[in-house]
Formats: sequence, C-alpha cells, structure tokens
Amino acid sequence: IGSGPQRVILAALLLKSNQVVSAEQLSSLIWHDAPPTGPRQALNNHVMRLRKALGPAAAERIRTQAPGYIIDVRPGELDLHRFDTTQHAADSAIEAGNWGEAAELLDSALSLWHGDALTDIPSRQLHLEAREHLAERRFRAQLTRIDADLHLGRFDAAIGRIRQIMAARPLHEGLYCQLMAALYGSGRQSDALSV
Repeated sequence: IGSGPQRVILAALLLKSNQVVSAEQLSSLIWHDAPPTGPRQALNNHVMRLRKALGPAAAERIRTQAPGYIIDVRPGELDLHRFDTTQHAADSAIEAGNWGEAAELLDSALSLWHGDALTDIPSRQLHLEAREHLAERRFRAQLTRIDADLHLGRFDAAIGRIRQIMAARPLHEGLYCQLMAALYGSGRQSDALSV
C-alpha cells in the first residue's frame, strides 16, 4: 500500500478489528488538525482506493458501517491477536508452574514481531495512541521470557536477552535486577555486584 493515508486507514481498522472506527476518527488520524476541503469525500476516496489496492477478497472485509468503517478479521488471522492468545497461554503455563512451556509459547509470541509497530504509518496521532502501548506489551513479554530463562537456569541465555533489550531501555531497573540474578546464577558474582 503506497499511499500514506491508505496505510493509516488500514492500520487504524486493524488495530480495532471487528469494531467500527468512525469517519471522524479516521480523518483525525490522517489529517490531524488540517483536514482537506470535504474531508468525508476525501476519506471515502482513500477507502475506495485501499479496497482496490487490497484486491477483491480482502476489499470485501472493509465495510461501511455507521458512523464509519469496520474491517472483518477472523480469529488467528491477525498477528496481534495471535500474540495476545499465545501470551495468555504462556501466562497460564506460568501459573501452573510450567516455565518450559511458557518459554516456548513466549518465543512463539515474540517471533511475530518484526521490528517496532507502526513504523511505516504516517500518523503522529496513531503513534501516540497505539505505538507505545504495543511496544509495552512486547516489552512485558520479553521480561517474562527472561524470567522463564532464570527459572529454568538458562542464565547465559538470559544475559544475552537482557543485554539486547537494554540497548533500547537503558534505564529500566527491572532489567538490572534480572541481569544481576542471571550473572549471579552463572557464577559471576563479582559482575553481579558491579551491576
């Protein structure tokens, strides 16, 4: 999808899949405080072009429904839904004390991420509303995956994961706690004390 407004529409609809997103909200996400003359017609044109770009089978899923549009997504089709489902299964495994299963499930959930969310979506407002929330959900899963390594005695693997994440979150105290535990567990007590 080459058009920025069309990518914004698609992202907004997918983030609220199976729910109506109002035309007013979509217009705000696309044009912020500077809508064009006739924003409703311009929005309709972008939705029409988006449907055309997606092809007939996918286009049928974007429906006009007052007061805006809705996209139909079946269970398991959207990576974000699969991430949530798999993460919930991992949480259940942890509650049952099965850290090995939780580690596998979290690996599966985290493998669905390919970089930061919404990077190619030109909407400052959508970034403010959704991007940080999505990043936080991913980060919580990463922390839980490190906890699984620590519970399973996989200290070197935990150290590698922690150091990779620390590059993006150098001030997160929880990561330092996990790093100390991993270093101590791997027999590197002086390094743990240094941290």
